[in-house]
Amino acid sequence: MTRTQRMAPVQKVMDGAERESAQALAAAQRRVAEAEARQLQLQEFLREYQAGFARRAQGGLPGNVLRDYQLFLAKLQVAVDQQVLVVSQVRAEQQAATQQWQQAAQKAKALGKVIERWQGEEARAVDRRDQQDTDERALRAPRQAPEAL
Repeated sequence: MTRTQRMAPVQKVMDGAERESAQALAAAQRRVAEAEARQLQLQEFLREYQAGFARRAQGGLPGNVLRDYQLFLAKLQVAVDQQVLVVSQVRAEQQAATQQWQQAAQKAKALGKVIERWQGEEARAVDRRDQQDTDERALRAPRQAPEAL
């Protein structure tokens, strides 16, 4: 069994690890996009409700309605702040997934280059053996005298 044949299972494992890392990165990117979209949505809700509150407050609001509106806006602001934290967290997870994928890809590429080099060496060794066999047969072959014309 050649070195490249012995390394085939290792290469398969490395390629699988790279593929899994790439899938994890794609999932992390989706989570970032979803969290950012949710953050934008919450910020837009907050702006709309603040604008609505300002319009209604100009017309005059009863005290309990004013208090309830302010409490609602405060809760919405808390939701926006929490979503900002979520976005930061999923971005950090995406960065970690990116680094993990890059490392896995680098290892798989390095192993691929080693295997490629070994395959070249093995092919050259086979060529040398074939050439030696051909040379030995040529030396052992009975010499025939050139035919006289």
